[in-house]
Amino acid sequence: MNREFNFSLDKETRLPQSYQEASKIQSKHLVEEYMLLANILVAEYIYEFCKDKTLLRCHNDISLEKKEKLYAFFEKIGISGIDLTSA
Repeated sequence: MNREFNFSLDKETRLPQSYQEASKIQSKHLVEEYMLLANILVAEYIYEFCKDKTLLRCHNDISLEKKEKLYAFFEKIGISGIDLTSA
């Protein structure tokens, strides 16, 4: 399960001032899983009946350079343990 964080931003600079880990109840995780499943099922259905007219999109992995910058940012603001392997 992925960790989620809430950030408090400075009103002028919009830079993070503080953060806290968001609480995540099991039902929210279930809703996310069902939303992903629904997206997959709809995509398969559309593809089956509209093959040559279907445009499906998937998100590519972010570059190693961007991941390194994110890790550096998280470290700078005191966050550790973030897993970006499948980001």
